[in-house]
Amino acid sequence: MAYDFKEAFFCIYDEPDKQSAQNAFEAWKNSLPPYGMEPFKKLVKTVHNHYDDIFAYWDAPFSLTNGYTEGLNGLIKMSNRLGRGYSYEIIRAKTLYSKEARKVGSGIRAGRGKVEYGPHIPTLLKQAEGGELD
Repeated sequence: MAYDFKEAFFCIYDEPDKQSAQNAFEAWKNSLPPYGMEPFKKLVKTVHNHYDDIFAYWDAPFSLTNGYTEGLNGLIKMSNRLGRGYSYEIIRAKTLYSKEARKVGSGIRAGRGKVEYGPHIPTLLKQAEGGELD
């Protein structure tokens, strides 16, 4: 049951526009049972506390999330595990300024409707897994 509510919540982000998403959120919220499901009730409170910021997602002219930042943070943490003894500044620099990941043509960047800044994450991941992050 909780799984179904979680999946239904994620489907809100499949809505094509802000008004549809807001309507979907209200429908989802109203579908929650009155008792139990406390984590979802906390989620409802969080959404209400950050309502404008959350639904501003649909105001952007293209899909914009913090997924890139989260992926980069994961790679930095992996570099830290692989290279104990490095300072944060060194790990950050190795990740952000990897020569291979910043090369033109190191990955598909155009034509997807998204704007990405910085190194190509899949190239960084391949380098990190192979111990080649320079």
